[in-house]
Amino acid sequence: STVDKAEVALQDEEDAIIDKLIKGPKQLDIISIVGMAGLGKTFLARRVYRDPKVTSYFHIRAWCCISQTYCKKDLLLQILACINQKTQFSEMNQADLADKLRKCLSQNKYLIVLDDVWDTEALNALRLSFPDHTIGSRILLTSRDHGICGTPHRLRPLEEPESWDLLQKKLAIIRKKGYAPEL
Repeated sequence: STVDKAEVALQDEEDAIIDKLIKGPKQLDIISIVGMAGLGKTFLARRVYRDPKVTSYFHIRAWCCISQTYCKKDLLLQILACINQKTQFSEMNQADLADKLRKCLSQNKYLIVLDDVWDTEALNALRLSFPDHTIGSRILLTSRDHGICGTPHRLRPLEEPESWDLLQKKLAIIRKKGYAPEL
């Protein structure tokens, strides 16, 4: 549940990722946000994904959660559902879905976020559906594995003021739930 989550934005990290997305090469580029569990990789990717500079730069954006166990067809369905919410794709087979995705992305500057990638197998399963028309498309992935692929962006741990801010936010949530104020 996101109701009880306290968050601290890391503006320098956001700006660095946005620069890599927007000012990178014309070829399709893979940028990976890497770091240990709970560091805020998904939170950072979500903020970048929703940033107005990013939303206005890319023609198509899609978010896909990979996780440790996955099914290629489900991944294709997730991405296609982000791109075209009006069309039902569930009756299509995996090969047709992959072809449909490639056609949807063709000639468009796109950003695909692959969240929680555990190994390169998942990315390789989707790679043929991501055309490279040298117009600045990007794949942004989050992973715990520093050697996953792409240009790694190692997410830094919180600095002391940021940690203090996060602790205060978490305590405020606890207080609202009726725990003792001395906590």
